[in-house]
Amino acid sequence: MIYLKSQDALHTFKIQVLKGQKDVEGMEDIEAIEIELTVKPMTTPVKLAAQARAKKRIEQESGDITDVDARASLQIAYTIYELGAALIVGWSGVGDENGKEAPPTPERIEALLDIYPVGEEFFKELCKMQAEKLFAKKDSGVSVSGTSNAAEAPNTAKPASSSI
Repeated sequence: MIYLKSQDALHTFKIQVLKGQKDVEGMEDIEAIEIELTVKPMTTPVKLAAQARAKKRIEQESGDITDVDARASLQIAYTIYELGAALIVGWSGVGDENGKEAPPTPERIEALLDIYPVGEEFFKELCKMQAEKLFAKKDSGVSVSGTSNAAEAPNTAKPASSSI
């Protein structure tokens, strides 16, 4: 069994959402709202289960959609909703219809992730967390003589002979 130090640690990240309203003159009054999400780390079984639930949901709710691109887009959206329901354990900056702080529930999580760009940013952050976890392991960084730096070794290649 492999165990990473941060495997069970909760992660917190912030997402900014722009909120606009039209005033009397038709001009928009735009303000930035910051949402803070606390999430469990994503694991392979959680991701695969979310994808399976999303596929099942498409069949139940949208089985008559034959357009391949539309089905693929729904698969992504529903996977994000399912990942949110499985991984979001807390938040701030999210309220109920009366403006009071509301605890996350699957329905509220889906409603939040349905707001652009919250769902997209949530998914990007999850992927970024996974990549950082992968590269945080000891000795997994880029080699000093990797593709970005020239290797410090003598050239021992023999010149090509021309026999044409």
